[in-house]
Amino acid sequence: MFPGATRPRAAARRRRVFPAVTPALLALGLAVAAEPPPQAPRYGPPPLPRTSVPAIHIAAREFDWGTIARGSVFYHTFEIENRGDAALQIRRVRPSCGCSTVTWDEEIAPGGRGVLTLSVDTSKLLGRIRKTATIESNDPARPELEVGLGGDVVTIIRWEPSDPHLSVLAGNPASLDLFLFPNTVASFQIEKIVARFGNVQAGAPIALEPGTKYRLPLEMPASERPGKKREILEVSVLTPEGERKTVEIELALEHRDVVAFAPANRFTFTRAETDPLYSAPDRPVTKSVTLAATADGGNFQVLSYTLEGLPLDLFEVAVETVQSGREYRIHLTLKRAYFGTKRLLSGKLIVTTDLPRYAVRSLLVHARFVPPVGASPGK
Repeated sequence: MFPGATRPRAAARRRRVFPAVTPALLALGLAVAAEPPPQAPRYGPPPLPRTSVPAIHIAAREFDWGTIARGSVFYHTFEIENRGDAALQIRRVRPSCGCSTVTWDEEIAPGGRGVLTLSVDTSKLLGRIRKTATIESNDPARPELEVGLGGDVVTIIRWEPSDPHLSVLAGNPASLDLFLFPNTVASFQIEKIVARFGNVQAGAPIALEPGTKYRLPLEMPASERPGKKREILEVSVLTPEGERKTVEIELALEHRDVVAFAPANRFTFTRAETDPLYSAPDRPVTKSVTLAATADGGNFQVLSYTLEGLPLDLFEVAVETVQSGREYRIHLTLKRAYFGTKRLLSGKLIVTTDLPRYAVRSLLVHARFVPPVGASPGK
């Protein structure tokens, strides 16, 4: 046979015969192909089951009561909602001050509602007020939640001047007329007036317009000693509804001096100033104050000065005349370190003047010392 010639019969023998594809076989193949492939095996622990938790929610956490009379007790109830799927437990509620009290539902079911009532006693409050309470619960997302309550607290009566004070030069009395009017009531009657500290004397109230306007005369006795004090007037009134209320009026009192110390009324040597004396004994520390005549005072002279209750070998006093008869500068020098057992030395600087009243003036002196370990005067 020539090269390249074919053998027909052998080729026929090599042909493969495929069986006919029936509809049943086709459906079976499609079903097998549609099956998902087998999943790879999963390693590690199975996922933890979801834990039920509470969820606290308060829609309105702030409440403004507007304006109320001083002495009243105001109550407000906050609604608490549990939006979780476990019981909400209110473990504790902390009010912000002793003038507030709180009551609450200790447990709230899932999807349920409870209440918290916050009350504020305004007997000692005045002006714009805000009081809070902090809620501690088992909500893991919000273990603490704050609610607030506030508004304006006013007295049932008002007075003019609104900020009363009596000020006079030492040695002289002072007087003041205080006028009282209704504020949150239509009218009132004054039953009694008491000066709590006895620093002023209140006369009988005079009804200029009965029920709506009173004049209250006040007298502050003379005092030879300059200084500032305060007084509380307790005014007992009767309202048209027959209620008895007590209103407190605070007074500022002052007996002015003819001379005054500046900038302060004491010398204080701190550790920051005394510690370097142990390592640098040749560097003393000096502090100064000024004693000067006030606008009410005339000329004066410093006659003498001395230290009381302090070791004289540690301190030195000098007086410098800034303006004769009007102003003097007093210098107090701490000359060296202190090696004794006391940590605080306290005493007074006594200054004697030629003033006819209250001639002797004094300043407190404090000095703090902490000697280094092993320190001694010779080292």
